[in-house]
Amino acid sequence: MVTFPNKKLTTFLTFLLPLLYFLPGLGQARGEDNANALGAAPSYPLTDHYNGEVFFNYDPDPKTFWDFLQWRWSRTPGPWPENAENPEHPTTAGPADPVVERVDKGFRATWIGHATTLVQMENINILTDPILSERASPVSFAGPRRTSPPAVNLDQLPPIDLVVIGHDHFDHCDLPTIQALQKKFNPLFLVGLKMSQVIGSIPGIRFKEMDWFEQYTYAGLHLTFLPTQHWSKRHLFGMNETLWGSFLITSINTGTNVYFASDTGFGPQFEKIVQFMKTLTFPSVKNKKYPLSLAILPIGSYEPRWFMKYAHLNPEETVKVATMLGAKYALPMHYKTFQLADEGFLQPEKELLEALAGPAGDAYKADPLRGEFKILPMGKSFSAE
Repeated sequence: MVTFPNKKLTTFLTFLLPLLYFLPGLGQARGEDNANALGAAPSYPLTDHYNGEVFFNYDPDPKTFWDFLQWRWSRTPGPWPENAENPEHPTTAGPADPVVERVDKGFRATWIGHATTLVQMENINILTDPILSERASPVSFAGPRRTSPPAVNLDQLPPIDLVVIGHDHFDHCDLPTIQALQKKFNPLFLVGLKMSQVIGSIPGIRFKEMDWFEQYTYAGLHLTFLPTQHWSKRHLFGMNETLWGSFLITSINTGTNVYFASDTGFGPQFEKIVQFMKTLTFPSVKNKKYPLSLAILPIGSYEPRWFMKYAHLNPEETVKVATMLGAKYALPMHYKTFQLADEGFLQPEKELLEALAGPAGDAYKADPLRGEFKILPMGKSFSAE
């Protein structure tokens, strides 16, 4: 990261950097490990979400650059503390749970912060959308700063075997964190198509690019890259140059499976995911009462709805998605870490509890054998089979 603490430049970037997160996709109309880094550039076929130049969602986003400016000029963000580690705004309940080295039965999930979660199953350790840095930004002196520190730091992590990255936004794909993980653990990174242009220059990195509905087997796990309704952007002039998505991680032996949504709005992709899950042929999956053991779903960065709805679920929509996907348990994430939108610090959790107490929650809890939403403080874990 570049360090240049100039006040005028910092003020300018404070306004400009949200372009990298929220500028809508105007005119939205593969390789093995290391993405052919030693040979010719991989070829990407035309699909229903790639036109040869950019990727796009099943439903296009109608917003424009002027909508972005209207939001920035008229925004009224809710209250956020500068530091959440105080009695009024706790993000942890005492010390983090002890980290275990491996999990052989069922799964164990630990929320580290934002969309970063440690998922352990089949003696394999998986990290999602890793960001341990102070800022979600290309520079160290401007951009969204963490309100809540990572509940588990690099030195406390168990050996990481796999890292799954849903898209290229700075709050989900942090290069300093990726470089540190590569140096310490040398894991395999699973990413969307064309993500080689984001992480491919890191020395020694091992990664595999994946298309929507592409499947990959790692030891005893079956992984599928699935669609989300989102977008990608790492610099001011490029839009949707890399593919975004989510991951379904399934134990081939037991059928235990975890869905990691990364970041998404509510769209037709969820029905496609439901239909895909019905095609899984593992006997251990087909005989399960619930298609999903755990859904890790976002509940933050959703206000104002007129601007954020397309690419970000609100808490009520998150409950509906958990029901739609047949998740026995659900773990909310993507809140209480970076102030990226206009809802207040405590608002996502409050509205999630309200949704669970309302009609959306009644539908989720209609079957008394279903589990529950596990609203975890950062650093806390839960396990199930």
